Amino acid sequence: MRFVVSVLKVAPAIANWVIWLTIFGEIALGVWLISGVGGPMSSLTAMVVLGCFSGLILYAVTRGFTGGCGCVGIAMSARSALIRNSCLIGAALLAAAVRGSSKPKEAFP
Repeated sequence: MRFVVSVLKVAPAIANWVIWLTIFGEIALGVWLISGVGGPMSSLTAMVVLGCFSGLILYAVTRGFTGGCGCVGIAMSARSALIRNSCLIGAALLAAAVRGSSKPKEAFP
């Protein structure tokens, strides 16, 4: 909560709502990714969300924030979070490319 209040300048009363909406949004995105519904759109959405999270982490670091980001419920350094997000964005790009290029083949040409 410290990240949301001090970096994003959100009032403490609203910070809990922001945190819970973020958690439920991440869960919904995860279910969407696992379901395979929507083709590469789910992977592209995951890339955008991770890009936004990474942007917020970079913003916090440039503003002097030294605490953990609270990612995955643990205190993770900003550098570790950015490396992890970069790997996940790469995986989402790969998934979108694989999904987008796979077309059903005809049984009898």
